[in-house]
Amino acid sequence: MGTAGSGAATARALLDRGAKVGIADIDPTTPDRAVELHPTNAFGCVADVRDRASLEAAVAQTVDHFGRLDVVMANAGLLAKAATLRNTPTADIEATLAVNVTGVANTVAAALPQVIAHRGQVVLISSVFAFLNGLGTIPYAMSKAAVEQLGRGLRIELADHGVSVLTAYFSLVQTDMIARGVDEDPVVMELLGTLPKAMLKRITPAQAAAGIVDGLETRAARVIRPNLWRPVSSLGGLIGPSWTAASPRTAASSTSSPASMPARPHLRSQPPQHPHEGSSHDHWKTTPNKTIDVNGTSFAYRELGQPGGVPVVFLHHFNAVLDDWDPCVLDGIASQHYVIAFDNLGVGATGGRVPTDIEQMGADAIAFIRAPGHEQVDLIGFSLGGAVAQMVALQAPDLVRRMVVAGSGPRGGGGIWKMPFIVGGAYTKAFLTRKDPRHFLFFPRTTAGKRAANAYFERISERTTGRDKPISSQARLAQLRAITSAGLNPADDLSRIKIPVFVANGDKDLMVASEHSKDMAARLPDARLRIYPDSGHGGVFQYHHEFVPEVLDFLGSTAASAASSAGDDERAGLSDPRRLAAGRPVGGAGGGATPDA
Repeated sequence: MGTAGSGAATARALLDRGAKVGIADIDPTTPDRAVELHPTNAFGCVADVRDRASLEAAVAQTVDHFGRLDVVMANAGLLAKAATLRNTPTADIEATLAVNVTGVANTVAAALPQVIAHRGQVVLISSVFAFLNGLGTIPYAMSKAAVEQLGRGLRIELADHGVSVLTAYFSLVQTDMIARGVDEDPVVMELLGTLPKAMLKRITPAQAAAGIVDGLETRAARVIRPNLWRPVSSLGGLIGPSWTAASPRTAASSTSSPASMPARPHLRSQPPQHPHEGSSHDHWKTTPNKTIDVNGTSFAYRELGQPGGVPVVFLHHFNAVLDDWDPCVLDGIASQHYVIAFDNLGVGATGGRVPTDIEQMGADAIAFIRAPGHEQVDLIGFSLGGAVAQMVALQAPDLVRRMVVAGSGPRGGGGIWKMPFIVGGAYTKAFLTRKDPRHFLFFPRTTAGKRAANAYFERISERTTGRDKPISSQARLAQLRAITSAGLNPADDLSRIKIPVFVANGDKDLMVASEHSKDMAARLPDARLRIYPDSGHGGVFQYHHEFVPEVLDFLGSTAASAASSAGDDERAGLSDPRRLAAGRPVGGAGGGATPDA
């Protein structure tokens, strides 16, 4: 262990409990510092963890001084300046791994003969970054995951020798390294700001040391501090994908144009098993499940309202199936239109596998729409569904008459690097509070937002029979990859979408900032914009009583574009995005709050 930070604190804690401590550090003043800790029970020597021979010499000196060595603790560590991997110098990567991985292995290997001889213990210092996404500090996260694997392997390898292995997982320990590498780095602080505040609780070196010493006394396998990180480590299979599996594809594919991306053949429709014939049911909670065959793949869907006119097709959000649609929205639109909602390829009860790009999701949606022979539809896309709706409009412009895009933005809108942290933070909060993550992703944590969230979850629970199949892990991870890649891809030319588009969002959307919705609306030739106050990603559910009438007006009007008169816009509570872009907000006198320009 070293002479600074948690290493020095652990040495003090062990000395306080009567242990004799040997300290090896690259600092040439280490022998003197050891004497300062304790004149007889602390011994210091100089060693470089990157050099196995110097460590073996340090072990030999310690054994000569004390007569034996029972415990080895490998806690050397470096934290490089935050950057993407592409912008991290090779020398920084090599230095981090040389100390944090090779140095730890060298330390353990040099001491193992003594530790085995005395059936002692090995202590490894990992980090919560062993199970967090390491975006921004990839070399450090790699090294701590490697230390975790070293501990797992050694635990089995040394069991027959009576040696126990303790792996410590700490969050932010208030040391000089953290002060330099975290507090003084605005990039790291912004990344950490996306985590729940409770997860940012720091511990002192003394608290870290107490955890290690307590673990040694009980020969524990793991120590985690603060304790609230325990559920995150235990639920790595549930929470982990939100942080670690949402990583984008390689830079080459992420920056490719749609035309250069490898595409699966479009699904060709076969005669439907159950044509979209309309439904005699009046409510979303009771409308039956149906299927249609599209090139041998069974697509699950539900329909509502009386057939006739242009159908309204709903496209859903990330991690959602049919049961996640708000009945108030579906029933409201179906009061005047024929509504179809479906599970896209690989989602819910639909067969196949979810693709990892939104272009193909759009192509699959087109195949489903065309399967029963629909020549033109209106689209309502929410969140990921809004991105898919844009792909449908770009790939099949003659197929779409009007489009509603809610809680979504344009491709390449930026800020997508925050998504794994935002989603992962929400899943952590959900576990700690035993709530659905959408409580934290869709609704603000205000009194009104919490009340709206509870009401929404009550509504989507009304259907008690014939519920959809839950989304699979493959679907969830593929959707995350598609979302991340879309955010990193070049922007689409939205001027190609000539149809009227109604853009809606909440003013406190964590997942897709309202600025992205405003940007998208300003780039569309014929758009209306609605920003709901004190609402988040699920603003259209929180304000369903306003959203539904506005959409009905939009779908049924003959002049539903940004070229509408100001009086029409004001009565609908809508704004011309081009006027917003010019810095002149248009009041929503009849429909709620004025959008925040």
